[in-house]
This record gives sequence, structure tokens and C-alpha cells, in this order.
Amino acid sequence: MVEPQAESLLRSLRRVFVVSDNTAANRLYEFLGQDLIHDRLGALGFPHARLVSRIGSSDVAANRRSTAVRVVDAEGGQRFARPAIESSVVRSFPYGEARAGLGWLDGDRVIAGAHDFSASNFLALGDMHTMLLALITPEAVPESQRWRISESARLSVLTEMAHWPRESIDPSYAESDFPDRYAKFLLPQGDANRWLRLYGKCGQAFGYLNDTQCVLDTRTGRQVLISASIHVNADGIFNDDVYEYDDVGLPMLAALGQAALDSA
Repeated sequence: MVEPQAESLLRSLRRVFVVSDNTAANRLYEFLGQDLIHDRLGALGFPHARLVSRIGSSDVAANRRSTAVRVVDAEGGQRFARPAIESSVVRSFPYGEARAGLGWLDGDRVIAGAHDFSASNFLALGDMHTMLLALITPEAVPESQRWRISESARLSVLTEMAHWPRESIDPSYAESDFPDRYAKFLLPQGDANRWLRLYGKCGQAFGYLNDTQCVLDTRTGRQVLISASIHVNADGIFNDDVYEYDDVGLPMLAALGQAALDSA
């Protein structure tokens, strides 16, 4: 897909939630900038959340800079504009060193030793869970942690979260390339998606599989909110694209989603 120079916020959100599109996520990161992201997350009670990097970028200095942006309405009228910005804050990893693994593949050679992830994004599993809970059931969290969006916007976000890729019209996604479980790791195996809807967001990188979903059984009305993270990297080498996603990680998360729904 050719990346458009401009697109609607709804379309960007659809790409992020329906197929976990990294480029669309980076567009939103560019628009907000580091300082606004962290100021708002801190105000919501997530002071240890770190969104300090565009997805796929290891340039720490460049990640603190955001280009100029402009927002227009449907008629082309300017609603907002700001120049390029740069954060002066160097945000450290909240829990000390962030080292893992036995080595890092750099080109065709392995750099031995634990890799330093201290310049990477970080979101605690509990924070992920609370963020989704605040969107699914706002009254279940303190008022200070509720997303400051209208009810219609909240329902729009939930609608996009629940779509299967095959249901998206703009952009459209081929079911052969984007099956139902493409960005919904906690979806139970089998044909359960005929009556299930999942509302949430996944993440996958370097052998880590993360997913937080509200799983709803539309036949019975049962629902459960579940968040999980699993690491599958048997050889301990990062960046080699040799991870046990299909054999271990994804089947385990699917089974966890089924077990959670059965116990709801």
C-alpha cells in the first residue's frame, strides 16, 4: 500500500487497530510528539509508560523530533497547525537497566551479550489492562483515568477495534494475507469468530507477543477482559527473526483467551 501524504484520523486509527499498522502508528506519534504523549499519560496515572521511539527507529535523537503538522476539515479549512517540535527531555527507563537475551544480530554477525532496550518503548502489562478497561467500561476506573473523549468517539474507537481485517473497506485487506486472528492473538482457535468480538490492541516484536482484549460472546453476552504477554525466543538472540510465534506463542495465547472466556 502506498503511504498517503495525508489521511483522516479515523483511517489512521483503523489501520492501527485492525491490522496493527506500524506506519499508521508512527503517523500518530509524529502528530502528538513525545512531550504531549507523556504529559497526558502521566496525568492519567501512567507515569512509567514510555513512548520514546517510532516503531522501527533506533535513532534516539531523531525520535525526540517531530515534523510540522497541519490538520484540515472535510472542506479543506485549517483547524490546527504547528511547526516542527523537539523534546528536550531524555526519558530514562523507569526500572533501571533494560537488558535481555544472549546476543543481538547486527547484519550478518551476532553481538554477544544481553541487548540494551533502555531506549525502546515500554508499557507495563497492568497499565495496558487499565487503559483498555477505561475505554470498555469507563465507570470501572477513577474519573482521573478516563479517556477525555466524547461518547461517540469512544464508540467509534471500539467499533474499529472490533473489526476483522476482511470487514475493512478503506483500506481493504485480503483475507488470505490478513486472517481474523492477524492482530487478535487472544482469539480462540476454531470458528468461534462467527459469534465473538474482540476489542483491544496487540503488539509483536523481538519474540514478545502482547495482547489486551475484551472478548465478547455475542450469543451469551459473556465477556472477559484479559491482558497477556509472552516471550518466545529459544535461542536468546534478538533481531534474527527466529522466534517461536506460530509453534508456541500464538497457540498459547489463543488457548488463554478460550480459558478466560470459559471462566467468565
